[in-house]
Amino acid sequence: CIDNIIKYKNKKFLITDTAGLARKSKSRSKLSSYSMLNTMNSIKQTDLSLLVINGQEMISKQDKTVLDFLRKSNKPHILVVNKIDLLSKKEIDDLIIKVDYFTNISSNASSIFISALERKNISNLKRIIFTVSTKIGKRYKSSLLTKILNDATDAHPLPLVNKRRIKLKFAQQAKSKDLTIIIHGNKLTKIPASYNKYLINYFMEKLSIKGLPIKLVYGEEKNPFIK
Repeated sequence: CIDNIIKYKNKKFLITDTAGLARKSKSRSKLSSYSMLNTMNSIKQTDLSLLVINGQEMISKQDKTVLDFLRKSNKPHILVVNKIDLLSKKEIDDLIIKVDYFTNISSNASSIFISALERKNISNLKRIIFTVSTKIGKRYKSSLLTKILNDATDAHPLPLVNKRRIKLKFAQQAKSKDLTIIIHGNKLTKIPASYNKYLINYFMEKLSIKGLPIKLVYGEEKNPFIK
């Protein structure tokens, strides 16, 4: 790994550049596996990850594996597509569609197209790093989270269970390194996965935290008269 320090708006960032992931082959399977393991270990130690994709190779199987690991690890990340100076306009347009698809399934991460060789969009990349990093570790008041929750359920009501609607009462932020929001209410085990995804996207939009994963935890309220 190679460490570099970059500065933006009087803030310093330590960038750890891991070895690139080679395409697998029989002769390079051990090297590829070691490189993947090294990359995943580095991700665990970072506050924010930049997944650099070779624009000429589109999105490889290894890229998808790393994206899935980032998603499951709840790690903030940015997709960086490099070498756009070597692509035609049509190739860039096709790649934008593919990248948009993967950012939608990967916590709506921010994405940027750059040319490291020509230093194109590097300043914008620094800006995005700065913006996302300022959101990491931020605390939100329960009153704000509860208002967002109520607005979300008003805009898109929950389904009925045995002719009674699932009730979400209030939300609060958990004391954890990642952004975990605890939602309290009744019949929470009946919430569909699609509605959970809707709530995550709604919170992400209202808190303006694109690229910062949100984890929702549901705290079922117990009836105090039932023992």
